[in-house]
Amino acid sequence: MKIKNYILILIATIFSFCRVSFAQDGELNGSVKEKLEAEKVAFITKKMDLTPAESQAFWPVYNQYRKELEATRQDKKDLLHDTKKNYDNMTEAEIEKAISESFVMEQHELDLKKKYFLEFKKIISNRKIVKLYRAERQWTLLLVQRLKELQQDK
Repeated sequence: MKIKNYILILIATIFSFCRVSFAQDGELNGSVKEKLEAEKVAFITKKMDLTPAESQAFWPVYNQYRKELEATRQDKKDLLHDTKKNYDNMTEAEIEKAISESFVMEQHELDLKKKYFLEFKKIISNRKIVKLYRAERQWTLLLVQRLKELQQDK
């Protein structure tokens, strides 16, 4: 294994322990969550071909981006859950308000993506930003594949 790969794994491990956990209590056991987070950091770092200097500057910004994005997505999820739960008892005005709020949340998510695109540009090239977005999608697909395999094994 190349020395660069060892450095990437070391960086991934350090960031996984320093990172504020994003999952709610009870969703994943702590060690599994930490392991997945470390794997994600290593996976994305490798796919983006980040240098150690880029990694050091990139990951704190990325972690803040993910934290804000997850909070926005959780708010939208809560709104949709409440709307679904109370739908039969809601007035037309309340339903319209819920729909409008969901649009505001979607716009907020888009605004966050635009804001952090500009932040990422200060650290890495546009080419590496595209690699980031691809790596995130690949990571998600990889996790879905793993979950399917786990379900098949049961």
